[in-house]
Amino acid sequence: MQARAIQDGNLMMARNLACAMSAYSRWSVSGETVRLPAVTLVNAQLDYAVFNAAVITEPLAGSDALEYVLDTAAEYYERQGLDWSCWMTEELLSEKMRVAFLDQMAARRMWLVAEHQGMIAERLAPSRKEPAGMTARLVCDAATRLDFARLCIQVFGMPATVAEQVYSEEGFWSGGFQAWVGYVDGRAVATAATETAAGVVGIYSVATLADQQRRGYGESITRTALQSASALSGCHHSILQSTPAGLPLYRKLGYRDLGRVAVYATR
Repeated sequence: MQARAIQDGNLMMARNLACAMSAYSRWSVSGETVRLPAVTLVNAQLDYAVFNAAVITEPLAGSDALEYVLDTAAEYYERQGLDWSCWMTEELLSEKMRVAFLDQMAARRMWLVAEHQGMIAERLAPSRKEPAGMTARLVCDAATRLDFARLCIQVFGMPATVAEQVYSEEGFWSGGFQAWVGYVDGRAVATAATETAAGVVGIYSVATLADQQRRGYGESITRTALQSASALSGCHHSILQSTPAGLPLYRKLGYRDLGRVAVYATR
């Protein structure tokens, strides 16, 4: 990809991520999302820093701009009495600014808790043979919400009290965040979610139970979620952030690398 196209992709990824994270402010009537020129502040009203997310959405040209954004976020969450996290697409910063960002994180006692490879695809490569025996259901009622929560608990290690509390609330699902769960013999085994914003479909929460992996379920449920979002929105470009384990699959599906997304948290 050309440098301009990569930068445009990184901007779309950061802005889509901010919209996806804003769902965590909607589960509670006291939550809120504050959209500022270069950062979106998501207040989930949770004792879980990752979901109280300050997502950087624009390139930051100098140290003053970086410090202003981080000061603004820190002051906001301190007023709320919340631990928080900073989500940064690293390629939105110059090499010099990345060093300054790391210095700021260290000075603020914020620690790296996750780092994923951003990826983009115009359309997916043709599907392989569909796995036998899996049925996909849209998350749309109490039972499917609970199954989505339990998959997030088991695969991502999310605190059970947080996941079940947040995902059980209709408010969380009242925006553009949509998820599907795959079932085999009545058991929830895989999930994938989407958020359509900033001109792309963002793919999130792709998970398959450990004892059900390498059977095609993850790819199948991801395709289902993407096809549904594309049919509703007309968007065919999709973005995601992959763990190292997921890179071979996503590259086989036609995804190309964008920037890396780093998450730092106060605890």
